[in-house]
Amino acid sequence: MKNKGLIFALVAVLSTAFAPVLLGDEVDLVRMYSFRRGQGMWTTKPYWGGEVSWENGELVFRAAATKDGFGGKVCGLRQMQGSTPLEGRHFRITVSARGKGKLRAGFIITSIAFNGKRRVRYAMEKDFHTLTDKSAVLSFTTDLGKESPVSIAPIVELQGEHSEARIASVRVETVQKSGVEMTSLTPLAVVPKGSTAPPRKFRFSRPGAEVRIYCFTQPKGPAKVGKRHADSQGVVTVKFS
Repeated sequence: MKNKGLIFALVAVLSTAFAPVLLGDEVDLVRMYSFRRGQGMWTTKPYWGGEVSWENGELVFRAAATKDGFGGKVCGLRQMQGSTPLEGRHFRITVSARGKGKLRAGFIITSIAFNGKRRVRYAMEKDFHTLTDKSAVLSFTTDLGKESPVSIAPIVELQGEHSEARIASVRVETVQKSGVEMTSLTPLAVVPKGSTAPPRKFRFSRPGAEVRIYCFTQPKGPAKVGKRHADSQGVVTVKFS
């Protein structure tokens, strides 16, 4: 790799401390629902209450009178086991919404019980968020653990008389906890332009871990990406030339 000015390699290597750094989670986008062109597959069931429509690039959801007051639920397209691995995964839903009333987000999780019967449960935020005219972001993550569902679907729930939620987007992601710590074994070196920086060594708590290396030749320039695997001791050495 060419060294011009400062080199930024791996994660948080600008720190001169040698304390371990817990690396971020691995996040993969499953589906992004943008309602600029329509409501897509989002729908509500008659027994849920609520009315859903599409207006000016937003999914508009209004509560309806139910036996428990005023409320409603609306859900999106199901993710099926097979197309997206479900067992043992963390799923996160992020909703951008504004309006009035109280809103929360979550998932409908469908499994098949030992007796062959279909079992449906809701994994929802415990608390509702109070909506205002200003767009706000709601986020909820569920851990499927050892559960092996056949499908999972995003859902939002609205409560309150005359409540209305205007939803700009819904994002569904899988989140894999890394649980990996990285320690810098060599200090940060600042060298004159055109000079070669000395090698940098990092130790990862997971031997054999695949590591992506990002090298920038200028602060806001494009990154050169390389891959390494930590050795049996969890060490990765980055050399510059």
